[in-house]
Amino acid sequence: MKKMICAAVALMSVTSVCPATVYPGKTVATIQAFYYGADCFYFTLVGVVPADDHVSGSPIFAVSRSQPGAKDALAALMTAKVASLTVQVSTTGTAVCGYAGITEVVIE
Repeated sequence: MKKMICAAVALMSVTSVCPATVYPGKTVATIQAFYYGADCFYFTLVGVVPADDHVSGSPIFAVSRSQPGAKDALAALMTAKVASLTVQVSTTGTAVCGYAGITEVVIE
């Protein structure tokens, strides 16, 4: 049902983004800031598998470096990791660099 609603909203507005999943209160497990040949950075959250069941069974989230706010998202994830803070991450329901794309990262 969520997929159908998301698809209907996406059809009504070209600019709308329908988050597939929201993960509040999560701890950053890993951050991979660089991967040769891909213009993305990757991260995982403790206890989150899959990152987005609309994309794959992988626990990996990806952010394209050309996405607006990508540097800010990386900074927020690194800050949360170092300071042991929780984050809220929302997914797009689509793949970015082969993994779950995100719409936001919020330090809680």
